[in-house]
Amino acid sequence: MRGLSESLRETVHVGMLDGAAVRFVAAVEGPSAVRVASRLGRIMPAHCTSTGKVMLAQLPLPELHQLLPDENLERITDKSVGSRTKLEAELARIREQGYAVNREESEDGVASVAVQIPTRAPGLRLALNAAAPQHRLTRSQYASVAAALTQAANEIGDQLG
Repeated sequence: MRGLSESLRETVHVGMLDGAAVRFVAAVEGPSAVRVASRLGRIMPAHCTSTGKVMLAQLPLPELHQLLPDENLERITDKSVGSRTKLEAELARIREQGYAVNREESEDGVASVAVQIPTRAPGLRLALNAAAPQHRLTRSQYASVAAALTQAANEIGDQLG
């Protein structure tokens, strides 16, 4: 992961879906002086992070409804998704494009892109993300960042077996 964070020059995290939350289980901070700090060990509502949303997008609708039974969702910032209906529409877009984006939904000034890490273990859901100050991670970069993350995520998945 260190090579990925250096090539992207951003902080890279691995997250695991833990119920309706994402738990950050690994992190490497990028080399830039101004960067997003590691979230290693933090637990956050999955629907407020790119890491969590890319994993939620893989769930069947009944399982998503079981995890998030209420229409109104907790918001961390004023840009967080606040309803299950809006989340479901966003998860459909994530499934189509293959990656999730967070633009100030979990922290003001922070943007991130995440992809799923393929695993063979039943029920284990992992994702890889790159997070940066939002002025350094623009919409025009999402697809290329997602492509780099997907390559790394596939290598991680292969190592996990």
